Amino acid sequence: MSDPEPTPRKRLLILGGTAEGAEIARKACARFAGRIHVISSLAGRRPSLPDLPGEVRVGGFGGAEGLEQYLRAESIDWVIDATHPFAETISDHAYDACLRADVPRIMLVRAPWRIPSDGAWVEVADSRRAAEILPTLAKRAFLTTGVGELDAFSRVTGVRFLVRLMDRPSAPLPLADCTLVVGRPPFTLENERALFREHRIDILVTKHSGGAGTEAKIKAAMELGVRILLIRRPPKPPGESAASADEVIAWLARRL
Repeated sequence: MSDPEPTPRKRLLILGGTAEGAEIARKACARFAGRIHVISSLAGRRPSLPDLPGEVRVGGFGGAEGLEQYLRAESIDWVIDATHPFAETISDHAYDACLRADVPRIMLVRAPWRIPSDGAWVEVADSRRAAEILPTLAKRAFLTTGVGELDAFSRVTGVRFLVRLMDRPSAPLPLADCTLVVGRPPFTLENERALFREHRIDILVTKHSGGAGTEAKIKAAMELGVRILLIRRPPKPPGESAASADEVIAWLARRL
């Protein structure tokens, strides 16, 4: 008798680029070795790529239709949306594509930062609105919104910026008065306090992305009495969600 055909592995697509996406990839490869083929999809905006187990693909899909075609062509069984809380477009595309291709999908929704309701903070809809009101609130801003949002602040006058990016940009920043620092999370509370004090920061401008790796800047601002200007998260599309990588792994285990 011939040996039975091996059971084909299930195929998992992780829309990643975040610490949570990398954690899910590592845990899925470790727990479901030989049972699940893990594919991590990264946007590829950074010059270096993380060291991830399984297969890694880089680049976009070509909208919701392109992602749907990929799901069908690659026989994807499940999709995990572990993108950044502000990656609104890809999350919307994942919702549409998975619905059309009938592929189960779960979103990892990062918990927001815990900020006291009586603290010195204000939340606005987007970067454009943050830039509009910023000159009325402070003079020395710590700007941690990412390189893609800097243009919104290019016309702000009367404010000196301390800008933190994960990678050194290839072109000058579109801000008239700024200092650049380069760093990647996690950041320590001690270092964040030092940055605030050294640059005499009187307001922190940041996306309300949440996450332990960047929470120290929120704690430092509250400790030092620095006002916080938060940019509100965009709404997530409908669908199942989880709050941690372990919850996602449990979701996968129930489907194997």
